[in-house]
Amino acid sequence: MHWMKTAAFAGALLITAPSALVIAQDDKPAEKNEDKAPASAKEVQAAIQKLGQGLGRNATPEQIAEVFAKAWVIAGGYVKSNPDATDIGDIHKWAAPRLAYGKNHEGFLVICESYTKKNPEAKDIADWNKYYLAGSLGNETRKDAAAKEIAKIEKDGVNDAAKALLAAEIRLIDAANRDDAEARKKVIDAIKTNSKLTGSEDVWVQRDVMRIVFSSSSAEIKDGETFPDWGDVMKARDLDGKEITLADFKGKVVLIDFWAVWCGPCIAEMPNVVKAYNNYKDKGFDVIGISLDRRDGEDGLRETIKGEGRVGTRTGVMPWRQIYDGGFWSSGLAKRYGVQSIPKTVLIDKEGKVAAQNLRGEALEKKLAELLGEGK
Repeated sequence: MHWMKTAAFAGALLITAPSALVIAQDDKPAEKNEDKAPASAKEVQAAIQKLGQGLGRNATPEQIAEVFAKAWVIAGGYVKSNPDATDIGDIHKWAAPRLAYGKNHEGFLVICESYTKKNPEAKDIADWNKYYLAGSLGNETRKDAAAKEIAKIEKDGVNDAAKALLAAEIRLIDAANRDDAEARKKVIDAIKTNSKLTGSEDVWVQRDVMRIVFSSSSAEIKDGETFPDWGDVMKARDLDGKEITLADFKGKVVLIDFWAVWCGPCIAEMPNVVKAYNNYKDKGFDVIGISLDRRDGEDGLRETIKGEGRVGTRTGVMPWRQIYDGGFWSSGLAKRYGVQSIPKTVLIDKEGKVAAQNLRGEALEKKLAELLGEGK
């Protein structure tokens, strides 16, 4: 069993069924009335669910965008007409994981204003503000105010790497909203060549640079072919801030393991990975972990790899290096390699070619014995 990415998040979509649009489940369906505007978050839910009924797993990005455009009208209309309703929080909860679908839709921007006004100290307030400003750039009535705000952030960014990167990411989101590939490339190139960003000692600037740059690249993993090293785009940094590329492991058999502390199947499989590592680490085998943990999950991640805490005691100590950018499903390397379910493993042989993917337990041990000359 895998834990899978849903349409609630930006990027490639795994599930685009109505559940991706639903606000919350309720035992009693809302009364249907085509001519009546939703009078509650529950009725908004029913209306949005109806919109999504035609979508399936093979829905195109255009179809998804069309449905979300209509959904923002419904949800945003309710928020605008009922700013103090007690169930506004349900609309916010629905919108939070779907910010990347907001674009410049007025309804989306109304919801953003509502959320930021009611939750100024929320942990995710930065993401809401970021997508709000990017969306506002493409909104005729809001673009001038947004441009001034972004210009201020850019000015402050001259001496503040975090603000410089924030401004760049807002520009990047705006370019994506407009499907402007050339503008996106210019922003990415500017980030990669900005020594204040790439050389920043701020650990979260380092991680955000990784997340943004790697997620803007794409590489396919093919059995029997050379693994496309992320180092060809930019060097990554591990959990301790040290640079790392696959080239550093030349001549070794390497298992790249996409996982997360919050992923139950990952934790269930990890003892097998730990066992394989301990059995073959002195024979030319190593592991590189790529964590899809959230931005607020670093403490849990560090605790787990030490074999401590509620989860770590089940996995055992993980002595290998970990790459982490706090991006969850938007983690840079997960998006670069099209990872849509975890655990996901890629076994690379001594020549740097993909030997196998998603091996588990005994199958992994058997393949390692083969690649490392055991049993011959």
